[in-house]
Amino acid sequence: MYRDFVDVLKCPICGNDFELKSLKEDNEIIEGKIFCSEGHEFNIVEGVLNFNSKEQEGFNNWSEMEKEFGFDEMNRRIKESTPKNEREAIDKANEYILNKITSNNYKKVIDIASGRGMLARFLAEKTNDNLELVCTDLSLAVLIYDRKKILEINPNMKCNYVACDASNLPFKDNSFDSAVSLCGIQNMMDLMQKGIEESIRVSKQELINFCFTIKNDNPKIESINNFMKDNNINYDFNNATEGAYEKYHDLNNHKLQIDRIFEDIAVKNDNDMIPVEGEPFFMNVYRVIK
Repeated sequence: MYRDFVDVLKCPICGNDFELKSLKEDNEIIEGKIFCSEGHEFNIVEGVLNFNSKEQEGFNNWSEMEKEFGFDEMNRRIKESTPKNEREAIDKANEYILNKITSNNYKKVIDIASGRGMLARFLAEKTNDNLELVCTDLSLAVLIYDRKKILEINPNMKCNYVACDASNLPFKDNSFDSAVSLCGIQNMMDLMQKGIEESIRVSKQELINFCFTIKNDNPKIESINNFMKDNNINYDFNNATEGAYEKYHDLNNHKLQIDRIFEDIAVKNDNDMIPVEGEPFFMNVYRVIK
């Protein structure tokens, strides 16, 4: 974590500013802590600011996957098993985000629910060193891994990493030029609406949110919902439809722009249930513009 990053932080419990104590420093702070006047303290661990967020159980639980495979092997397996058309959709999303960052001259960008760092690694390869990027995720473990990988790709890019809950972001209003998310906010399940609202709160200009999207009348929704219920997974697949995403992003006093950058028929993917095998899917970008 870089020293000046403390200026955009606010305590997620009381809302107060933080002070910083460095215990190990090498260009950026590797070990240390932040603390507010109300006595709330949070640690910096291997360069990552940790707000003690809890990972999702059974869904994007990166720590458990690390224990089973290790992150390098996990990434290899996921890449090999992801269908070609989904990889193409993700590539188009990465290029779209890069274009918006460069064309709008955004200098400070926050990546919401960055997960395995696909977008962050792409930006590290493609952007110049003027971009300041913040990667956020529930998982401390995956952010420690992401930080090491991005330092290998572009050691000159200024990047901060924060393990936190995106439904209660520990940042002041309008701290970043733009918030972006590549299929991260959509995985927040019943907290997705709050994640969208928080992302636009901390952004000066807009939220650029990419989602794998299914049709409103997808015929397999009911059977999948029954499967989810039988397996005690609290998620309604209607929330992944075009209509639901439009509703979630349609915030008062903000402009909503929706663009479709990719569409195809989904094939079997053992990693995810969205898109739905055999049914049309889209890669849509939802821009909430302030």
